[in-house]
Amino acid sequence: MIKLFGVMQNTGYSPVKPESNHCIAMFHKNVECCDCKAVCNADAIMIGRPGTGISVDNSKCTGCEKCISACNYGAFKRSGMTEKKWCDSLIESLDAGELVLGCRQVKEKNIRAINCIGSVHAVHIFYWLTKGIKKIVFKFGDCSSCKNTSGLGCLLEQLYSLETFVSSFSRCSIDRYYNETGITVFADGFAIRSISAGLKNRGIGRRDFFKTMGRELLIGVNEVADAFTVKESSAVDFSGKNELSQRVSLFREAFASVKHLVKEGFSFDRRIPLCSINIDKEKCSGCGICIKLCPTGALRLDSDGSLKHVSFYCHGCGVCVKACLKGAISLNDKVLI
Repeated sequence: MIKLFGVMQNTGYSPVKPESNHCIAMFHKNVECCDCKAVCNADAIMIGRPGTGISVDNSKCTGCEKCISACNYGAFKRSGMTEKKWCDSLIESLDAGELVLGCRQVKEKNIRAINCIGSVHAVHIFYWLTKGIKKIVFKFGDCSSCKNTSGLGCLLEQLYSLETFVSSFSRCSIDRYYNETGITVFADGFAIRSISAGLKNRGIGRRDFFKTMGRELLIGVNEVADAFTVKESSAVDFSGKNELSQRVSLFREAFASVKHLVKEGFSFDRRIPLCSINIDKEKCSGCGICIKLCPTGALRLDSDGSLKHVSFYCHGCGVCVKACLKGAISLNDKVLI
């Protein structure tokens, strides 16, 4: 996609790259997850049978990137850029702890442009808060006149999940204010240290200039290369299932800095990659099907042959629940770390 005068022009490739090994629909036929398709107004996403892969129709994709936030398991990424790099690029050089984001309809100065406010996930916001951002302003135009009509609704759902999650931390708080042109989020108690003044205040020397320009050029080249090399459908490699998605890696980095502030168990939410499960040992036969199909490697057999679960590796996808023929596994409403 190329943005010309605020309008995304379709150039035959998508800025979104699917990563099928993180799609839970690839691990069991009864999972019934299609959140990405539900938010795609262009019907550009295709989900194959388990083990086959997911793909994006480049000729239909509008470049809104809502599928990235809609997938709570990190099965989509921005071409040529990791989620951490994307998050860091938006707060780079901010010295006042304030981030202003605007969708493609907003024509104001001094904002960080994103394709759609619905492309921001709760984990992205959580990461920014732990990096010293205390105020985030989401500016948007008339969603009803945009092809991506559900952008605002997607963002509000993410904010609600984050607020519920944060309620389990001591000294941390989030307040949200809404008007016709934007949503302002105020946060307190997250950051151990403030973000440093970046290039904006200390000036840019020749070395910094070329270093920055080189990085931006490399990202642009990678975006194009990534987009054109995406296969229509790539088979899932189950041997690499223990590899963390970018979403989970980003969450872990943010959570590590505020873990000591946890005051109680979390209420389970699919948007936050933490989950506990209940295992009925009387029903469990130790067949190991759940271990084989778990996308994150959160299940394993203990030395005594009993099933062991690690909450920190689990993101609550429910594959193990669907896979268990004995009905020995269920998701817990509370997550204890």
